[in-house]
Amino acid sequence: SQLIGEEQARELTATLGNQVGQIEASFSSFSGQSTQELNELKRSVAGNLQSIVASLEQFQLEQNEQHKSMSEQLAEMSKRVEKMEEESRQANENLQKQREKLLRDTLTNLPNREAYNIRLQQEFDRWQRYQRPLVFAIADIDLFKRINDDYGHAAGDKVLKIIARTLQKQLRKTDFIARFGGEEFVMLLPETSLEAAELALEKLRAAVEACPFRFRDKPLTITSSFGATQFAEGDSIATAF
Repeated sequence: SQLIGEEQARELTATLGNQVGQIEASFSSFSGQSTQELNELKRSVAGNLQSIVASLEQFQLEQNEQHKSMSEQLAEMSKRVEKMEEESRQANENLQKQREKLLRDTLTNLPNREAYNIRLQQEFDRWQRYQRPLVFAIADIDLFKRINDDYGHAAGDKVLKIIARTLQKQLRKTDFIARFGGEEFVMLLPETSLEAAELALEKLRAAVEACPFRFRDKPLTITSSFGATQFAEGDSIATAF
C-alpha cells in the first residue's frame, strides 16, 4: 500500500508539473498586444487550473478509496482474528472439560485415583520443600460387601454417592478428597497437625454414621473407619500409605 501511495504521489507531481509548465509557457508567449490574445491566455490558464483541480480531486478520491479499502481489509482481518481467538478459547474450554472428566469419578463425582495421584505428588513436593504439616488419611466404609449382598449394587452405589457428598461437605476448601477405589476414599489435609486431623476425621466419622439411610423401608446405620498419618522426615508416598 505504501508503494501504491508513492506511485500515485509521483504521478500527481508529474501532472501538476506539466500543468504549471503549460501555464508558464502561456505567459512566456503572451505579448499583451491584443484583447484576443489576453482572452486566450485567460482560457489557457483557466483550463490548466481546472486540470490541476481535477488532478488533485482525483488524487484525493484515489487516496480515499485506498484508505477505505485498507480499512475494510483491516476490519476483515480483525474479524478473522476475533473468530480465531474465540475458536481457540472454545477449544481450550473443551480440552479442559475433557481433562476434568478424565480426572473425575463418574459415580461419586469426586476426583478419581488419577487426580489423587497428581494432587498427592504436588502436596508431597510442597511438603518436602517447605516442611509444612501435611496429613494423609484414608476412609473405608465398614462391611460394604454386606450392603451389596443384602440390598444390591444399586443400593451400594447410592451409599457411595451419599457418603462422598457427606465427606466432601465436611472438609475445608483447602483439603482434598478423592475416591481411591471401591469403598475407599483418600484425603489430604495440608497445614494440619495429626492432632487436629484426628478431631476433623472424628467429625467425618460421626457425620457418616448419622446419614439417614433406609432400605426396603427399614433404617440402616452405616459406619466407616479412618486411618491417618502425618508426613515425617524420611517418609515417602509409599511409606505414608
